[in-house]
Amino acid sequence: MRISKIIKDIDSYLEDLAEILPNDEEELKRNKEKRYSTAFLVECVISGCIDLGFEIVSILGLAYPATYKQLFELLEKKKIITKTVADKLKELVGLRNIIAHHYTKIDTELLFEKAKYMIESGIIEKFLAQIIKKLKDKNIGI
Repeated sequence: MRISKIIKDIDSYLEDLAEILPNDEEELKRNKEKRYSTAFLVECVISGCIDLGFEIVSILGLAYPATYKQLFELLEKKKIITKTVADKLKELVGLRNIIAHHYTKIDTELLFEKAKYMIESGIIEKFLAQIIKKLKDKNIGI
């Protein structure tokens, strides 16, 4: 099923991010390869969460939200994910949009802070666990 692949991809990107993220922001600033790799992996993780959210919306027959932030609001409203997880993912969507659409130059401090947060907080793992639990509760295989 597509959900299983998306989850595996998110896990893989998160592992790669933990492996390549330097210990400090200064190294990220100095090392162009690590900076670009970090930005790419952060975008991939967040995009994977968005893809997974839309898969859930489709499977459950919910109305499609107009924006990515509204996607996480809908998942919260339907009690698929918690408010805490929804709020954090909505924040990360903003960073993903900056990276993906080049709205502004990527702020290295922000990139480092959010990448480190994604790794250390377990927020992505919480999102995945909440999605998996909801699918199991509804007897939907992954």
